[in-house]
Parts: sequence; C-alpha cells; structure tokens
Amino acid sequence: FEAYMNTITRIQEYEADEHSVKMGYGKELIQTFKQLSNDELVDVNPHPFVEFMTYNHPGMYNRIKHIQEKMESN
Repeated sequence: FEAYMNTITRIQEYEADEHSVKMGYGKELIQTFKQLSNDELVDVNPHPFVEFMTYNHPGMYNRIKHIQEKMESN
C-alpha cells in the first residue's frame, strides 16, 4: 500500500513541477532543487527500485530531467 501511495504522490509532484514550468519558473525550480541537493545529504539519483518502494517524491535527478524536458517541449 505504501508503494502505491508513494507513486501517487510522485505523480502529483511531477504535475506540480509541470505547472511551475507553464508559469515560467522552470529554471528557478531547477536552481532550487540543485541548491537543496547541495545543502542536504540526499541521494539525488536513487536506484529506481528504491525510489519506487520508499520515496514519496521523485529523486532530484529525475525531477530536474522532467522539468528540462517540459521546458524544451514548450
């Protein structure tokens, strides 16, 4: 059940990121995520299975990649 809820939450985070890109804040969001990943001891690119099972937010690498893809398609 937890893995399912984590998946739903990750989907919602990606949707929120897409909204930020549509509002014109994609570059700022990427900068914020890079700063957070530098300031905190987080695994920015966890193994996909670990992310699927335990993370309720997308890994920073995946999130930044997703934002960049959305910015390029706009």
